[in-house]
Parts: sequence; C-alpha cells; structure tokens
Amino acid sequence: MVGERVENAKEDISTEKKKKSENAWVSETDEKSGRAECFKEAKVEGSKETYSVMLPKENRLIDDYDFRRVKRLGKSYHCPLFKLTVAPQKISAAPRFGFVISTKIDKRATVRNRINRLLRQAIRERLGKISEGLDLVFVVRPKIIGKNYEEVSTEVDQVLSKISFA
Repeated sequence: MVGERVENAKEDISTEKKKKSENAWVSETDEKSGRAECFKEAKVEGSKETYSVMLPKENRLIDDYDFRRVKRLGKSYHCPLFKLTVAPQKISAAPRFGFVISTKIDKRATVRNRINRLLRQAIRERLGKISEGLDLVFVVRPKIIGKNYEEVSTEVDQVLSKISFA
C-alpha cells in the first residue's frame, strides 16, 4: 500500500514546464498590449534610449530651501494655468524644475499626479531650449484641471518665451 502511494505521487508530479500564460500574474495578451509603453526601451538613431516618467535627477528641485529661495529671489510669470517663478542658481548648472500642486487644486491624488505628469512631459521636451543656471518653480492653478497635454504644452511655451534669459 505504501509503495502504491509513492508510485502515484511520482506520477502526479510533472517534470514538464508549464506555459508562461497558465500561471502568470499577467497574461501574455496583457504583455503584448503595451500597457507600460513609457517604460520600454526604444532605439533612437542607433542607440538605446529608455523612456522615463521622471525628469533626470540633475533637473529636479528637491530641497525646501531651494523652493523658498526661488520664491524669495525669483521673478514670476503668470498664465491662466500656472505661475512660473524663475531664479538664478548659486552655481551655474543644468536647469532645475519644481512643481507645486496643492490639495486646494483637487483633493484627489490621481488628479494632482496627472497634472504633475503633464507638466513634467512638457518640460522634458524643452530641456535643451532652456538655458543653464536657472531654477524654475511651477505653481499650479485650478484652471489646469481637465486640460489636455496640447493645451498645457502651449501654455508652457508661451510662458517660457516671456523669460528673457531662457
């Protein structure tokens, strides 16, 4: 009897590998649908360039001290969607950007994160056009809610054209 159980147990254990889609958390159809397209690698002119949802680290304003310094020393430029404050850096380096999106704009984090992504993408496309040695802070206004990328992008272009040293 014990011998039969051992033989049955050996038969039940399969040594064949199961297909990826049978036990995968994400099915093959989801993998092929391109849901996370922004994270995939793409060839650009013979080199590999990875897409990212963030600005490069050297282009980010992080410290509270830097935000307060830009507010104190900077010059402001206004548009209906946001206010842009620009200040020179202490040591001339790559331009740095900060985004202020208050809960007064919208209580939902998903809405505030979408606004942040729209502004970051608009800035990322214009990084080469902005001169070095600047710190820029975008303070978002409630009218930006519901705007698409094209509208935000044109406003960013208009405000950046007002800056005399960009």
